[in-house]
Amino acid sequence: SSDLMRAPTDLAIRTENGHSFVRIVQRTAFYLGQKIDPPRDGELRLRLRYRTAAAQGGLGFSVCEKLLLYSENCVGATVAGSADWRALDMPLRLAGMGGPGPLRRPIEFSLFAGGVGTSLDIENVVLTDADGRQLLANGDFSHGIERWLFTDDDHLAWRMKNMYLMSFFETGALGL
Repeated sequence: SSDLMRAPTDLAIRTENGHSFVRIVQRTAFYLGQKIDPPRDGELRLRLRYRTAAAQGGLGFSVCEKLLLYSENCVGATVAGSADWRALDMPLRLAGMGGPGPLRRPIEFSLFAGGVGTSLDIENVVLTDADGRQLLANGDFSHGIERWLFTDDDHLAWRMKNMYLMSFFETGALGL
């Protein structure tokens, strides 16, 4: 079917006027994220610049506890798109993030396009806690996507449906 042959989301680092930014052309549910160590409670402040190729697009962001592949206890929002660069400065209120007790669940900050079929550019991502401590690394994308991890909900776009070819790709000839 055409769904099985759908291309995955594109991710590229671009430079414009001396500034690096990430471009996401979203074709499937796609998230660009980074593990962070925020306080359990309190306010974070997110600052970044973004633009979209179409007015119907947008920018989504979240801070979530991660349980294997799943997200829980999320805070975030989706904001309207703009063809021109737009600055975002928004507080995020955390409550009990990471769970009770001394052992915490991993916490991830994620960025995503507000809809499938949209193009989103993002630059200068800064996420700080109440003390002004920066929680993200490489938010200006000057080192490509170093420290950023992307995930895609459509695993069929990334998976080889041949066990022997996949074993060879992942482990080499000796593994096969």
